Amino acid sequence: MTNWLFFGLCTLADIAISALFPGSFLMNDLIFLPSVGFCSLVLVIREAELLDRCLTAFLYGLLVDLFVTDTFLQHALVYLIIALLLQLWSRHMGDSMLESIILCIATIFVKDLLVFLYMRVSGASEMQFAAWIVNYEFLSIIGNGVLVFAVVMLVRIKNDYQRMKALRIRQEEKVRWYTLRSRK
Repeated sequence: MTNWLFFGLCTLADIAISALFPGSFLMNDLIFLPSVGFCSLVLVIREAELLDRCLTAFLYGLLVDLFVTDTFLQHALVYLIIALLLQLWSRHMGDSMLESIILCIATIFVKDLLVFLYMRVSGASEMQFAAWIVNYEFLSIIGNGVLVFAVVMLVRIKNDYQRMKALRIRQEEKVRWYTLRSRK
């Protein structure tokens, strides 16, 4: 439940940042879309089991589709593919700050690339790949690089808080389960 609240707050931050820096549909304008909610999803689900990871990513993507972008199953499927890629990448990455930032930036690029490919294949966009890199992805990676640092810090604070809360609950228990021995 804490994770979903965290996803919701980060998505609200996305919406607020998007309101501060509105996008343009002109061909030569630079476009910036924040990915704070997506980064919070990536950092939280990377520690989960495969089924939990895929279900959480699909449900969050479905909520983004329905309430933020007004599409259906586009982000849900893209986030599901990202969750499957995280299964492969998480084996080879540690939990350091730098690796978490690199993971977020790489998954932002893959997410944007998958959405771009979907838009090109479906005919919803006629933007060329080079124009997409220059007008959209460049500013997206640079702008989200700053935001990713903040999200990584917030996820670490959230995890520390959850760990301290669980420790406090264990210390307040009357029965010390780890000291009991079963008798037969």
